[in-house]
Amino acid sequence: MTSRTTPPEPAGPVAYGEDVVVSAHGCYELVDHDGAPEILPDAATGNGVVALGSTGALISTGTFHGPLRVRLEIHRRSPRVRADGWHRIVEVSQHTVSGMVSVDSHFADPPPQLPTFVGAPDSWYRIRIHVAGGHAVGHLPFGPGHPVERHLIQIWPTEKAAMPTEE
Repeated sequence: MTSRTTPPEPAGPVAYGEDVVVSAHGCYELVDHDGAPEILPDAATGNGVVALGSTGALISTGTFHGPLRVRLEIHRRSPRVRADGWHRIVEVSQHTVSGMVSVDSHFADPPPQLPTFVGAPDSWYRIRIHVAGGHAVGHLPFGPGHPVERHLIQIWPTEKAAMPTEE
């Protein structure tokens, strides 16, 4: 008879932070430290929330120009999906050359309260993006003066590219 133990529930994030990110032209980026300036030219169309490029990912926002609240959590493995309060959740895999990935805004300083994901060089990581409030600001051409839209980004290392999922 074989005995199996149930793996422990995922612990909380190993690092996390929350800050205001400035959306420019309806997006901000998760960039690999070895290729930050080269993401836009090859970012794929994506799924409406995230478009993957060779050196990072473009995160689409309902806020065309303006602030949004972003919480970034770094985990050791896949955390539970937290669906309450979010109107869209998308999950994708991305390759990193450097092993270091952080949030970047086109026309603003990097948000200082958001941690940098640090994994192995030349490896894969998983991104789960939760979105709320984007529909409330989409009609404003210059965005709100204060954050209305919220994103929760959860990142963890993975073995290889997995198929995108959406809930």
